[in-house]
Amino acid sequence: MKAMHFRLISLGLTLTMLLVLFTASVGATTAERPVPPILAESALETPPTPEREKTPPPPKPPTPGTKLMSALGAAPTTPLPQADCALLDDPAKLSLMSGIFETKLLIACGREEELGRVKSWAPAALPSAPFALGNDVLVNDPAGETHPSATQSETSIARNPDTGILCSAYNDAWSGVMLGTGSTGFSHSHDDGATWVDHGSIGPDSWGDPTIVWRRKDGHFYHSALHTNGVGLWDLGAGCTSSTFVGMIYAGLTDMPHMTVDNNPASPYYGRLYTTWTDWIDGHIYVTTSDDAGATWSVPVDISGHAVVQAAWPAVDPVNGDVYVAWVHWDVTPDTIDIEAVRSTDGGVTWNYITNPMSNQWNPRDATATTTCGRNALNGNIRYWPAPQIAVDHNSNLHVVYSYDPDGQDFGDVVNVYYRRSTDRGATWGPEIQLNDDATATDQWFPALAVADNGTVGAFWYDRRLDAANNFMFDYYKAVSYDNGVTFRPNVRVSDVSSPVVLDPNLAVCYHSDYETSAAGNGRFYIQWSDDRRGDPDVWLDTEPFLSDGIYGTVYDATTLRGLPGARLWATLQPTGTLYFGTADAGGYYEIYAPPGTYDVTAMAYGYQPHTIIGITVSSWAQVDLPLDPAGFYVVEGTVTDANTGYPVRAHITVLGAPVSPPAPDNEVWSDPFTGYYSLTLASLVTYTFRVEAVGYLPEERIIGPLTGDASEDFALQPDLATCTAPGYEVFGFIEDFENGVPPAGWSVLDNTGNGYYWDTNTFWGVDNLTDGGGEAAHSPAPWAGPAYDTELRTPILDVATLPTTTLRYRASYDDVSDYNWPGIDWLDLDVSTNGGGTWTNVLHWDEGHGGFLGLPSELVEVDLSPYLSGNNNVIRWHYYGEDLGGGTYYGHYAQIDQVRMTGCRVTSGAAILEPESIQAEGCPCTPQIHEITFVNHTGFDDEVLIDYATSPGVTVLEIPSTLGVVPNGGTRAFEALVKIDSDTPPSTTVFVTVTASLASHPAFSDMTVIEKHAVIGTWEARAVSPHPSMDGAVIEYAGLTYNVGGLNSGGAVDIYDPTTDSWTTGALEPTPVITFPVDACFGYNAVGDPVILLLPDTTGNVVGVWHRYNIATDSWDTPPIPAPLPANGIWAHDIVVDRANNVCYITGGANAPGGGNLTTLYEYHPDTNTAAL
Repeated sequence: MKAMHFRLISLGLTLTMLLVLFTASVGATTAERPVPPILAESALETPPTPEREKTPPPPKPPTPGTKLMSALGAAPTTPLPQADCALLDDPAKLSLMSGIFETKLLIACGREEELGRVKSWAPAALPSAPFALGNDVLVNDPAGETHPSATQSETSIARNPDTGILCSAYNDAWSGVMLGTGSTGFSHSHDDGATWVDHGSIGPDSWGDPTIVWRRKDGHFYHSALHTNGVGLWDLGAGCTSSTFVGMIYAGLTDMPHMTVDNNPASPYYGRLYTTWTDWIDGHIYVTTSDDAGATWSVPVDISGHAVVQAAWPAVDPVNGDVYVAWVHWDVTPDTIDIEAVRSTDGGVTWNYITNPMSNQWNPRDATATTTCGRNALNGNIRYWPAPQIAVDHNSNLHVVYSYDPDGQDFGDVVNVYYRRSTDRGATWGPEIQLNDDATATDQWFPALAVADNGTVGAFWYDRRLDAANNFMFDYYKAVSYDNGVTFRPNVRVSDVSSPVVLDPNLAVCYHSDYETSAAGNGRFYIQWSDDRRGDPDVWLDTEPFLSDGIYGTVYDATTLRGLPGARLWATLQPTGTLYFGTADAGGYYEIYAPPGTYDVTAMAYGYQPHTIIGITVSSWAQVDLPLDPAGFYVVEGTVTDANTGYPVRAHITVLGAPVSPPAPDNEVWSDPFTGYYSLTLASLVTYTFRVEAVGYLPEERIIGPLTGDASEDFALQPDLATCTAPGYEVFGFIEDFENGVPPAGWSVLDNTGNGYYWDTNTFWGVDNLTDGGGEAAHSPAPWAGPAYDTELRTPILDVATLPTTTLRYRASYDDVSDYNWPGIDWLDLDVSTNGGGTWTNVLHWDEGHGGFLGLPSELVEVDLSPYLSGNNNVIRWHYYGEDLGGGTYYGHYAQIDQVRMTGCRVTSGAAILEPESIQAEGCPCTPQIHEITFVNHTGFDDEVLIDYATSPGVTVLEIPSTLGVVPNGGTRAFEALVKIDSDTPPSTTVFVTVTASLASHPAFSDMTVIEKHAVIGTWEARAVSPHPSMDGAVIEYAGLTYNVGGLNSGGAVDIYDPTTDSWTTGALEPTPVITFPVDACFGYNAVGDPVILLLPDTTGNVVGVWHRYNIATDSWDTPPIPAPLPANGIWAHDIVVDRANNVCYITGGANAPGGGNLTTLYEYHPDTNTAAL
């Protein structure tokens, strides 16, 4: 093994990057530099805490209709003065209070710990946990992640205050480790954090440590992250929906980059980006600036002036443009720490230290974990450094959060989180406030900070107080200050579920995260963190209001009076123009948290005209109901074709709208593979983004609308020539994979020293293919001791005129002797000759390792040979040679080459083509699966296409067309094969279906697709246990939630399951006596458009003559009469089919007495009119 180690590594992903890019390059030079100790990265703590805190949501009006507006409840009253807090201690008065009034009063009286006394479920090993705020929403999409390297963590978030769009970034091991597309992922939300779209990696050279900012000057989101070569910048556009690499911020051995931006149009530095990082050349912290959105950057400035520092966090004063940076400094490593900070008043040109917010405190570390991890770590083996965060408010006050060990190292309380404020730009600091208010000795760590425009301060951190016995399971907590940091309200649990610690086996040792980021805006905190509740780290977000005033009401159809789910609303504060956003729920009800003032309120729903009501005064809560009139609809149609050939393309067209998007299924369509034609019917008044994607083609996006009439939009897609996977295209040129031995035909191998060390296959030399190429590779070992060696691997003669490109690509793995402190001993060269090998010109000269030692990853090499190649007598060689070491041992170094390419991509001519060539899939026996295949006609004939197939034992084709009809030359036709693995096929068996397509009149033109299926056994996954037992209850799905209503032994409970968070909540109890055996339920919308669940009596006589009807929107029950001809006594064990599109329930079967089954009746029931027909 290599004799090297790192004295200090900073963060998880950087260590991974260093091991790949800078293996064995640190050595003695690193040891000479004063660098910080090896620090831990993430730790989690949890104490038993107060109950749920929630700002006061107003009462939901019972109806959305104009006729009922006068009957809607009054807006919530202003919170009562402190003198009236005694009302909360009067049981009689308390029993009469509305939930909203009580909530507002509790907050006004500083008694948030009394909120949310309904406890969430927790494992028996844990104490009962307080109910968490809101619902945790997944930010990344974990679908398809089946490997332990599925970590998404270490988050950043930014918000566009003009549109409400949220943009999140995070380390993404799935994209980086498993997919190889880059280790930084990003997602966007266009509905205030309710849902997220995961866009995968920002780019293949990204390595993590993300920072997202929104830049007002151009309206774009920008993303900085570690890049293969240093720190890079990516432009995520105005919508955070796509990523474009802008360029390098700084090239070097950098760590922990963070970025901020000056968004004040009155600032002399408006639009300036500031990026900080730790530079491992000298261990100092640097900053650079850009005024042109990252096109160019200033010369970096050393702002720390010394080493043993890390985790710089920059912030801009939104008033005067001053810039602050805070970081952690170790005094006597690894024992005591300071939080240091600097300030620039000239846009980052010069910097001066301000007073330390914290000095000479103990560095947090758990003794056992630190020993296990080999660096400062918290329990659970989470590497940790006490990184600070700093923010500046609109009064130029500074706010800082940080952490340290309060009682000395290696015993007692390991780490707490703290806050300080400065009102004089860092000259002095106010009293230190311990943020975590638990009475345990558990861990609290990685504090995050967000300060709202109105000065409300939010602090957020990982917390283990709920697992005081073990100090292992963790949650996310918050504390809020409504007086700009003078005092903080009691801690409140944010996460819904306690999480274990799951470490990724393919990242640096003990890496879990290094920081998290939250944001403030729109009267809300957007609280973001990562936890492992699903078995690996995922990113979660909870959106929580911090204002206690606002606007509420219902958005509804002006004709039908039905509430409009998903309607977007924005309240514009006059005269500043500040926007506050809201989204209507399933019943059309909305809340907008906003400070007192005068507002214009606008609502818009897809397919409706926007409606604005002006001059709304907010002093506490103001009610505004908005009826919307339907908008016009128009047809957008066109064709999708190949830009080179004009052939039709089967493409997937998706549509996003601003400010509202069309709902499914109106938001997507597939083009016809035979003609390329597509058609969509879309509403007016919306600006649409069309995205057109097809296999093997580069996607195209286009802005269309707002529509004022029918429109025609054609798309000509460019094939992706790099992958060359578009149907009807083929790779051609110079290709060699060494599968038929080394040297291949036309190639040559020379052993210039005759020592028996030369190029052959890796199998011949008894080692694995280390290039990621699979199969065989060209491999040359070096002698284990002593003699010099010199071997060449030469290509055949190459004619430039016949090559499709002069770019050479190949995969390489090379282990160099200089990695063992013997420089200048062996080399691997890439050379070119233009005279058949007579003379050579060097192109690449490697004297350092490339790729992993005797393992992956390898290196993909791409080099332009146009300056070196000419004429028709060219030869390329890989020249591997080394000196005589005089008997020394070389430790098995080697050179390996595979997948040599000088290729292009072209349209296949004179062929019938089935795409793809092969399909691999897993399947459960007896479960049919659909496989899509595309036929491409490049034969020159218009002809009927016949389809045939053959199967191996153990598989059955249930459905496949025998003919595709006549497919014209240049046309494509997609079809499906419905395939089932037979029930008696043993697990792990592989079965095959070979599908053949041929022309009826020209059978010589044919092609095949092989479907390879691997039999597996389906598995069950245990999910969270429901709060109440139930038998023969009714189960209804609505708005992504599952409602388990009533049933035997449930006590009339309504248990509500959220599959995205694997958590339960409860609704109002069913009226007594309950219907014991409801069995099934009718779902629909009542007369005012609220979603309702109706239980029919069960013939036992407990309930007669009335429905038990649960209103989802209002969380309440009522008992409307059962209409004739439905039996008043109900039906035993009936079945109900719900026609949601037409708001009708069909009730059939069952019996007229318990235990029977004698009925054949079919009833039609209408929930909106409470009428029935037989």
